Amino acid sequence: MASQAGCKTCASSAVGTGKYVCQTCSANFVPSTSNGETSCVACGDGKFSAEGAAACTSCADDGCKACSVAAAKSCDTCKAGYFKTADKTCTKCSDANCDVCSEAG
Repeated sequence: MASQAGCKTCASSAVGTGKYVCQTCSANFVPSTSNGETSCVACGDGKFSAEGAAACTSCADDGCKACSVAAAKSCDTCKAGYFKTADKTCTKCSDANCDVCSEAG
């Protein structure tokens, strides 16, 4: 059986059709049905989902590019122009021309 990105458990929808139904999506993926085939699509920047969730949820911190499912306020990575602090939040860089910044400067 073919493997689909983000699909935790997958089954054939009908013998001989070649179509697959993703029964459960992995964390940060949600189900999407098209042409009789259910696959899992990534939540995208600034969003997350728990395993098996039907929809993505926005990270609590607007500066987050990726946040942990277990703690929506805990940023794994920050968007461009933000830096990650010790408490795993994202703070906007003070210099608009800055490519990389940190708490120290």
